[in-house]
Amino acid sequence: MPPGIFANQKHYKNMNTKYKCIVADLDGTLLRSDKSLSQKTKSVIEELASRGIEFVPATGRSFYSMPKELLQIENINYAITSNGVSIYDVKRQTAIFTSCLPKEFVSGAIELLKDRVTFECYIRGKTHIGAKDLENKLICSENPVRLAYLKQTRQSEKDIIQFMQSNINQIEGIDISVEPCRKAEVLQLIKERLPEVYITTSELNLLEISNADCGKHRGLERLCGMLNISPEEVIAFGDNNNDIEMLKAAGLGLAVANATEECKKAASRCIQSNDEDGVASAIMDILKN
Repeated sequence: MPPGIFANQKHYKNMNTKYKCIVADLDGTLLRSDKSLSQKTKSVIEELASRGIEFVPATGRSFYSMPKELLQIENINYAITSNGVSIYDVKRQTAIFTSCLPKEFVSGAIELLKDRVTFECYIRGKTHIGAKDLENKLICSENPVRLAYLKQTRQSEKDIIQFMQSNINQIEGIDISVEPCRKAEVLQLIKERLPEVYITTSELNLLEISNADCGKHRGLERLCGMLNISPEEVIAFGDNNNDIEMLKAAGLGLAVANATEECKKAASRCIQSNDEDGVASAIMDILKN
């Protein structure tokens, strides 16, 4: 761990503010539907620094898939990425925690599912995908915003299966794309035949897989330990099923209006949607009070 990385721990201990950290999912929560970060949201995040409150993105994205304009905000120091697989020091662009999938799971998943699903994988903060899969409507859908996002953030590999086999000891997470009608079947197959792992989802056609000690809630707990704060001193925002455990773990869990029903049920209350800058408005209200 780089020296001095948590030099501000005493600052957290001495604060009188009830909430010392705010974590927020990105897609569908902090970001608008066109993947943009509004000026209002950016200004509110910058304002948090003057209140001594840490702002932490907590996303299913890998580190280098995150929006550059977000990472360039001066007071964003840490990021929980790939559904809790890694915690990054944003300024140093260095992982201060990472958990890789067991190679037995990766090899087993390839053998069991290679003719049933489409794979993506995460290695050292980058997301890798098969070159032909960028044309796969199951992954890209017909949404031009999603297609542009994938082309900007994915590392294209000629043969994704061969790539995974060649890097089997370094794979931090796997995304599996499958027809929604077969998603439950594939999930059951994984649970029955492969070693235990953490599985979540943020899209109808997606299963997101990482080591059993992962999940955004685990990432949050680890970061809280590093910063000497308690989860009760955290506000969390989310919109999808991969945010549920994080909302429950935080002192205050809030779901945007466009969240899934399961996510809304896990939240303390609902706020305005991502396209209405719900996160920024909620933070402003909380700071006023």
